[in-house]
Amino acid sequence: MSANRDMVETAASKRLFAKAARGNVTVPANLSDAVADLLRRRCLNHLGLARRAGLVAAGAEKVRAKIATGRPGALFEAADGSPQERRKITDLAPDVPVVDVFTSLELGGALGREAVVHVALSDGDLTRRLLVDASRYRGMKRATEGAREDAQGGE
Repeated sequence: MSANRDMVETAASKRLFAKAARGNVTVPANLSDAVADLLRRRCLNHLGLARRAGLVAAGAEKVRAKIATGRPGALFEAADGSPQERRKITDLAPDVPVVDVFTSLELGGALGREAVVHVALSDGDLTRRLLVDASRYRGMKRATEGAREDAQGGE
């Protein structure tokens, strides 16, 4: 299942929510923004849960060690991190899914730190759910957010 900002906005403008509900439905003007924010918070909350469950390695050296000892389930790379440093990590595990939609401050906040650029998660159900939600969040983010991250060095 995917999420796309344009699809939500089109559905709202064509009153498809009301048609699906077969009744009156009031759709807030900022529905796409609200959904994107809820997905962002859900991902970051689950990342914090993964840390408390012992599924997270944070920081370049710990992530390198995690990759060396076994294939992680996912890598989270801060969108505002150095592209060269991010590539050094992702090249060590080319077949591992990479999530790069969060800033270093967002990742750090979720993990109880100030800022984090590199995060590796162990494989498991929580990691797979996080990957699905992060993909949905990527689809719901505003185009201007992605452009701002690209200008700051994100990929």
